[in-house]
Amino acid sequence: MCNSCENKSLSRFGDDARPVTLTRIMGALREVGIDFHVEGSESDILVVEFSRFTVLIALDGAYGQLFSLKAVPKVNVHSSRAADLAFAVSESNNRLLWPASSFTEKEDGYLEVAITIRYELRAGLSDTQLEDMIDISMCSVQTALEILSEHVPELAGVPDGFTERFGESNTGTLVPVTLERVQCVLAAEGIENVEMEPEEQAIYAFINGYYFVFRMDGRRWMSVRAYFDSDTAKFNYGELLQVLNDFNAGEHESMAHAASSDDHIGIALEQHFLVDRGMSAGQIGCAIHGAIFGHLDAISELEPVVKHLAREDTEIERPYLDFDWEDEADPEQLETPDN
Repeated sequence: MCNSCENKSLSRFGDDARPVTLTRIMGALREVGIDFHVEGSESDILVVEFSRFTVLIALDGAYGQLFSLKAVPKVNVHSSRAADLAFAVSESNNRLLWPASSFTEKEDGYLEVAITIRYELRAGLSDTQLEDMIDISMCSVQTALEILSEHVPELAGVPDGFTERFGESNTGTLVPVTLERVQCVLAAEGIENVEMEPEEQAIYAFINGYYFVFRMDGRRWMSVRAYFDSDTAKFNYGELLQVLNDFNAGEHESMAHAASSDDHIGIALEQHFLVDRGMSAGQIGCAIHGAIFGHLDAISELEPVVKHLAREDTEIERPYLDFDWEDEADPEQLETPDN
């Protein structure tokens, strides 16, 4: 540890704990570099806007002895997804020390998620303690939202950094969908190791070791495809088709089919999006995020079954995965429930 870091670390001790006020919270937000505004001229609620969620900060309790932070994602969830959302909330609360995630049904029938933190302030906090609490609270909210969106992808909303990268200030405005916008969303998702082929109107990427293709099919459709096959590369073709049929009969957003040529068989997963009238920043971000994690979830479900179908009397070479990729040994990694 360098001397300056050591001195800074030591300076955190010996600070005086003092009563926490909204003025001190505003100062701490400025200190950690978080922009905010006050809700109304006479309100005691501070509002912090992120691309995916809104944070409300207040002091609760009869004497203002509780720090209260509530984050609300900007996308509500359809009531048909209640079971998935309940599982996601349970998973987040199980994996994280804080915050607490929950959801309520709104009058329009949609489900609103709340991510909350309440912290006892009766004994006060020092300046550094207050700054740390705010900084960690914001990071914890983002982590909780990432866990929730693993199971309910629409909660991901617009990826953080998308507006800054692409300059879209109004996330509700429909803008033509281009490869550049797709690449921007992938970069905001942390997937920057891609290969763009403008002549093919496609972007190629390896994500968690699987081959993904993001393609503009004319001006009307955007497709997201993922490919995989079993390491054994030996299938009973009839049984494989039955497995894929059963998968498609279920409630999956990804469509699976056998991608075959003369002597190649692989499994392709596809999602398609109508884009002829454009997409807002929120729409394209949600579509690509949901397709990626939907395909990864589908692969985790199908791949063990496909391997179980392997037969020694039918040997098929690996399909479509001979893409000449310099960095294939170091693919982009996304955290999924099974990783």
